[in-house]
Amino acid sequence: MDVKMILNDSRDVLDNWRRQLTDACGTISRVVCEDGGIFSISLSSSGLAGVLSPSIGKLRSLKWLYLDGNNITGEIPQEIGNLSNLTILKLVKNQFNGTIPGSLGHLSELQIMDLSKNLLSGNIPTSLPNIPSLNSIILAYNNLSGEITDQLLDVSLYNYNGNHLNCGPYLMSCEGNKKNTGRSRKSNTLGVLLGSIGGAIALLVLICVLVLRRMRHRRGNVRGEHHESLALGHRRQFSSLDLETATGNFSEENVIGVGSFAKVYKGILPGPDNKAVAVKRLLKILNDGAFRREAELISAAVHRNVLSLIGYCVTETEQLLVYPFMESLSLSSRLKRLKQNELALDWPIRMQIAVDVARGLEYLHDICISWIIHRDIKSANVLLDENLEAVIGDFGLAKLMEAKEEVTKVRGTHGYIAPEYLQTSKA
Repeated sequence: MDVKMILNDSRDVLDNWRRQLTDACGTISRVVCEDGGIFSISLSSSGLAGVLSPSIGKLRSLKWLYLDGNNITGEIPQEIGNLSNLTILKLVKNQFNGTIPGSLGHLSELQIMDLSKNLLSGNIPTSLPNIPSLNSIILAYNNLSGEITDQLLDVSLYNYNGNHLNCGPYLMSCEGNKKNTGRSRKSNTLGVLLGSIGGAIALLVLICVLVLRRMRHRRGNVRGEHHESLALGHRRQFSSLDLETATGNFSEENVIGVGSFAKVYKGILPGPDNKAVAVKRLLKILNDGAFRREAELISAAVHRNVLSLIGYCVTETEQLLVYPFMESLSLSSRLKRLKQNELALDWPIRMQIAVDVARGLEYLHDICISWIIHRDIKSANVLLDENLEAVIGDFGLAKLMEAKEEVTKVRGTHGYIAPEYLQTSKA
């Protein structure tokens, strides 16, 4: 409530953040919980202004904090340094001013920090290089000055452009990535030596992977055994038996959607809350790389208007993705038929759905950690919750974009046009 009270919430996205609620898990919009504690707050592109309350530092279980794409002013609270479990901090595209708090160096679990495109000034705190797990730091386009330590030039991804910083004698620019971590002018001998060592290690790892896969193949598949664990953060790894039970052994009565590559079932997870989920069952088993790419792509996108991934299941014979169940199904189904006691899609509601989709696309195209081009936006891939708030689903044709890559080919599948429009339109 402290956070809500001093933010200017022009779009009412925090409307159901209310003092009488005793459990934020599953009841407050844009808040995700895990093991009874708040795991993430996702307020990207929410039209927020005002200042960020120091009380944010009381949410000790918080791991992901997304406040990017707003108009929040004032200083970054020192108290964020109390969030000892924080792994992602995204404050990009706001109006934060003052200096970067030195307390951020206490975030020992932090992996991604993006404070770019603000009004920050002063030196980079000397405590930041002490973050052991930091692999991405973006401070571009502020008003920072001074030196950058060698440790902050050794992370996998960094960008210090648009400041008054000295990036050191070894760099052509203040921007680096996984392909160029900055030490381009060091001796060729050292580079050859490191390359040889790296090549030998890579060959050894490849041999181990091949041996393990062959051993797994010889053992055969045990029903419910996890074929491979994906690096999807806090996403839950289900067994095939879990999801068979939830969907009534993938009963046709529970089918809620069918596509070219997958069939989607409604399921009820066992437990005291009987949580409803949507289980996407791939009709054709993809190779490990293709499935991993789709799963990691979905997992990376965290936004109110983008469908989130709950978990997954991988065996030799099954590849399954688990999502929240959307009470109102897809926009396509609501356009085709209106059931009794359902909200009608009047023009204000349709306008709000369009705005929700636009916000989701803005996030995917411009704000997400890695740019994502969906390339299959249609009414069947726009899902609606019980309040008819829209989220973008089905990343089956999504293309993970590098910053300078271009897409020229038209991709997608046929959408739906209501019969009444076909009768009155020549298009």
